[in-house]
Amino acid sequence: QMDRSVGLEDISFQVRGGEVVGVVGVAGNGQQALAETLTGQSRSTAGRVVVDGVEVTGNPRAAINAKVSHLYEDRAIGLATQMSVADNVVARRVRDNEFSRFGIRLLSRIRSHAALLADRFQVRPPDPMAKAGSLSGGNQQRLMAARELENNPSLLVAHGPTKGLDPEASKVMRDRIFAVAETGGAVVVISADLEEIRELADRVIVLSSGRIADSFDIVEMSSARLGAAMAGLSDNDYERSNIQ
Repeated sequence: QMDRSVGLEDISFQVRGGEVVGVVGVAGNGQQALAETLTGQSRSTAGRVVVDGVEVTGNPRAAINAKVSHLYEDRAIGLATQMSVADNVVARRVRDNEFSRFGIRLLSRIRSHAALLADRFQVRPPDPMAKAGSLSGGNQQRLMAARELENNPSLLVAHGPTKGLDPEASKVMRDRIFAVAETGGAVVVISADLEEIRELADRVIVLSSGRIADSFDIVEMSSARLGAAMAGLSDNDYERSNIQ
């Protein structure tokens, strides 16, 4: 059970490895709170978030250690825009021995690693010393993906992953999300783009007023069922309306 100030109440579901669960709903019905809770950034008043047997509730460091990744809807929050591409790339791994010894940052290794990832994720320009805020929106999204997806996450929470991207960049991002599931990761895609949900998801959860109004396999997704759930009708209400 979530505190109402966070926007969720009585949320309970599981995501299996290799599965993509799509979360839809009218904006402001708990999507942001759900993303923050699943990634350990928000505390719940009751209940737990468990990833592969490890509790990460309200503990972002535990979430990172459990290989939970988060593609933020708002890139200005997901990236430190005043810092360099290199600093953003290694933000999750700043304590790794690969990049730090005795509290001293190994700048050449950090820059080399950032250059490799920038090339792999097609960040343009592939300059590790460029400020993240100087990049275009699409390149900021690719930079965030480089940081969050480099090490096969156990859980990926992708909130509006292709928002504002052109069709080509959107396809690349969706392919990367598929790849997480294909390597055994659990994926939660929170999106207002219903076609994106149709393409990516195995199963759908509909949020309304911070609760799960309905959930169903993707083959059962229809405009009528989505509309009923977004309006706050339960799946039973939807079924009764079809019978009448």
